Amino acid sequence: MKLSKNRHIVYEIEGCDIVDGMLTFPETVTFISFNLKFSVDKNLIKKLVLPNVKVISSKTFIGLKVVEIEAPKLVKISNEAFLNCSELEVVKTPALQTIGDRAFKGCFNLKYIDLVNIKEIGSKAFEYSDNLQVLGNLGYTKIGFTAEQSNHL
Repeated sequence: MKLSKNRHIVYEIEGCDIVDGMLTFPETVTFISFNLKFSVDKNLIKKLVLPNVKVISSKTFIGLKVVEIEAPKLVKISNEAFLNCSELEVVKTPALQTIGDRAFKGCFNLKYIDLVNIKEIGSKAFEYSDNLQVLGNLGYTKIGFTAEQSNHL
């Protein structure tokens, strides 16, 4: 994994970074921006391991064919971070507090997400995720709704 520092931190994913379908970010990485670059077919990634990542910025992993995400220290997933990741099934994020708008929209196969510490869920965060089961008490302080949904409350 190459790291270049200009105005923004940019990580470039190479073929040697993916081992048996698993991409593990170094423990020094705590933030992943939309500037993430792939020098390899990103469809080879089936499991994403983010050991110390705390924030994933907007539109970072759009359309990735990943099946499982393991991020024990992840606190925030920004808007559309995993938009249209249609193969995604499992998201292990016990520290997660904030999910942005449309973060998992189009994740048709999403079955499990850990929301034990969730505080905020953005509008349409799980749109089209009909098979979703959550782990947690959903003691959130804010949840986004569409105009149609709020009329039915």
